Amino acid sequence: MIIYDHWGHMVSTESAKELHEFARAMGLDRRLYHVNGKGEHHAHYDLLGRHLKERAGLLGAVKVRARELVERAWWSRRPLLSKTTAAQ
Repeated sequence: MIIYDHWGHMVSTESAKELHEFARAMGLDRRLYHVNGKGEHHAHYDLLGRHLKERAGLLGAVKVRARELVERAWWSRRPLLSKTTAAQ
């Protein structure tokens, strides 16, 4: 399932693959995909402008509160690797 919040952050509840496929169907540029320094934890697409949020909703994405987005995102179910563990 694809979800987004009022800030325009869009994530998948299932996988990065699902998120990228949905973004591709929306015609989003891959440059709107953001990953922070923790790898794919908190990875999301930015829906810049109301028109993109509306398009996401029309294609089946569900609007949720920001807290719910973080709790339901696919990366919330995976433990974060420490830098020490990731280097091994």
